[in-house]
Amino acid sequence: MPFPSRTLRLTVLAQNNAGIKDFRPYVPSINDAGVVAFQATLEDGHTAVLTHDGSGVTTVATTVSANSPVQCFSSHPDINSAGQICIYAHMTRGHDAVVMLEPDGRLLHTPVDGPLTGIGPLGPTMNESGGVAFRFTSAQGLASIGVWQDGHWRSTAQIGTQAVPLTSTPTANTSDAATRPSQPIDGDAGPDASNAGASNVRFSAFDGLPVVNAAGDVAFRADRSDGLQGVFLARGGQTPVPIITTGGEISALARFTILNDLGQIAFAATTADGEPALFFGDARGGSGTAGITPLLGGHRSSRDNSGRSGDGGDCDGGGFESFRGILINKQGPVVFYGTPHGGQLGIYTGPDPRRDRLLGLGDPLLGGTVSDFALNPVSVNEAGQITVRVALEDGRQFILRGDPER
Repeated sequence: MPFPSRTLRLTVLAQNNAGIKDFRPYVPSINDAGVVAFQATLEDGHTAVLTHDGSGVTTVATTVSANSPVQCFSSHPDINSAGQICIYAHMTRGHDAVVMLEPDGRLLHTPVDGPLTGIGPLGPTMNESGGVAFRFTSAQGLASIGVWQDGHWRSTAQIGTQAVPLTSTPTANTSDAATRPSQPIDGDAGPDASNAGASNVRFSAFDGLPVVNAAGDVAFRADRSDGLQGVFLARGGQTPVPIITTGGEISALARFTILNDLGQIAFAATTADGEPALFFGDARGGSGTAGITPLLGGHRSSRDNSGRSGDGGDCDGGGFESFRGILINKQGPVVFYGTPHGGQLGIYTGPDPRRDRLLGLGDPLLGGTVSDFALNPVSVNEAGQITVRVALEDGRQFILRGDPER
């Protein structure tokens, strides 16, 4: 499918003034009602979780009170349609935790609190039913990915545990990968143990954010002990299986992947011939799936389920030297961020590097010049709205919302 062009209208929701010192380094998030949540450092050094519902800024929680169990909020917040917010926090008792806040600021619960030696890096993601996915360090000191859902905690992946390999040379179409049977995460052999050395392939590092969808499936980016990179999907608590890995048509994967509630996945990559590409497709597998194919950039042909080359549609993307990431919802692609040839990193609402540029480094904005911006998979909703943190060279910072123009 071609990347659709669209127009977004930017609106300022908050600025670093009136008691707010800094929004950096965290991204804002947005729910399906268009409510934006963001973390801020206040002028007095305390931190706060704030929202904007279109009518003004509301303080949901702050560490100003001496009775607050939170010493500081230390990640981006993610907000669902019920107004619940999940965020990392450093607690007054001296440890890190993932905390859940009600819209009125009450601490609903701490899904994971105490037994881990560290939370993060980067922030959590949350689905509409309050399931939270995040990275953490286990009591044994191992980098891990976990999910809290319906009062239950499970570990999804951990450094040193088995990374199920693809059964054949990885390509841009891996629709069969998500349909193979799963094994316990600490099993000695995976479903492809017949491959030479397959049972010795382990996770060696994680990158970006794990993203959880409505079904409780979790997508994440990881490195393997054999030197390859992969995008993996853990369905309903099962062993993660690879959606795509480097080593074939793909030479490198960007840090962030994103998963929608239909089970479609998207990510940025570099092909074996050095071309940047955005990939998108159905990660669930099953009959009739088109698999994962280039959305923009990369090769001009995609592959069907048999591996035969076919018409890839509008997969040009020749105006870009690299892609950093992509945001999608159930309707498909919304925006991506990348660097055009001879230009600087920016956010794009379509494939044309000039006409479809929303904002980017060095661009004029609000009477200044953009010096920094940030967004990630929590920064898009089902209405096609996005939210972004922007800093200008003159020191001003803003939380913006992008609304589709009808």
